Amino acid sequence: MTDAATPLDRAVLAARDAGQAPETAGRVADALLAAPLWLLLEEEPGTDDSFKPRLLELEAGPTALAFDAEDRLAEFADGPVAHIQIPGRALVSTFAGSGVCLAVNPGVAESELFWDAATVDWAAEALAGEVEAEAARPEAIAAPGPLPPGALELLGPKLAALAPSLAEAWLTEAQFSDGSARLLLVLRLNGAEKADEATRAEAEAATARALADTGRLAGASLPELDAAFAVEGEPLLERARRLGLGVDLPEPQKPARRAAPKAPGSDPDAPPILR
Repeated sequence: MTDAATPLDRAVLAARDAGQAPETAGRVADALLAAPLWLLLEEEPGTDDSFKPRLLELEAGPTALAFDAEDRLAEFADGPVAHIQIPGRALVSTFAGSGVCLAVNPGVAESELFWDAATVDWAAEALAGEVEAEAARPEAIAAPGPLPPGALELLGPKLAALAPSLAEAWLTEAQFSDGSARLLLVLRLNGAEKADEATRAEAEAATARALADTGRLAGASLPELDAAFAVEGEPLLERARRLGLGVDLPEPQKPARRAAPKAPGSDPDAPPILR
């Protein structure tokens, strides 16, 4: 059994403590979309990455079953079953517009959730926007002012999830040339100084996309937020270190000695084919 609480468990608990319905809380949606999910299938996935989910015919509509830990799927199924591991982001994008609902951890965890087809479509739309990795460079930065309640609770788990890629993160308030002022995360990526331009740009785009997902899902709970990337020695990073609010990042876990085979759908930008 899963002894430690998963990120989804913690997000659901935080939403309930804040008096929010987990099914509509932005922090829960963000945790679900960032999680690896084990999806129950009718049969083993095809060699072309196509798959056929097992669907329950419920009053709300056909419903797929997914779990945020493999042992939770095993507990539910009570025996070997066909399944795939797929990022929540890719799964939601795959089901968008199909009329399929999504049940997560049904009957096996406190983080049990049910998203009807409309909620699945809403989440997919929130993920659909294009994100630019390079934010406009500010004219000046300062310490951030008071934040809305819950803002750090939304940002914290996402930055923790990105910790393997992040060397440091600083929250500042930035003044831009058009007179606007908004929150700016100044980020330094691990290995950015040694990476070639294409690799660095790809890593920055992935990080910006993940942070933008959080902002779109959070709605009014999180003020407008930009991200800027800097490497060691850049003036922007030095100013952020002096004036910004530093975010404590957990130590990245050491990778396992033997890498697991790449599962269908492991790339959220190339989800498997629903059939």
